[in-house]
Amino acid sequence: MVAEHFSVSETARWQGVSPSAVTRWIITGAALRDGSRLKLKAIRLPGGFRTTQQWVDEFIETLTRDRTGASMPSEVVEERARRAEMALAADGW
Repeated sequence: MVAEHFSVSETARWQGVSPSAVTRWIITGAALRDGSRLKLKAIRLPGGFRTTQQWVDEFIETLTRDRTGASMPSEVVEERARRAEMALAADGW
């Protein structure tokens, strides 16, 4: 399964934030309550940073859990479970 990589501006558009916020999440991250920093996983290409839907979901879920103690809404969890089941089925499990 090949993940689609999105530019900073594309990611910002579907997350409803500025491109500078996405760049900041990648480079400096967001401060967590324990004092550590959570960074958005991304790759660097000659044309700029690229990230995936899964990496953004993981970033937001971890940040949400840190801030509220709660996990992501059930539709995100269900989508991840569906993707995991598809990956396992593709591998013969």
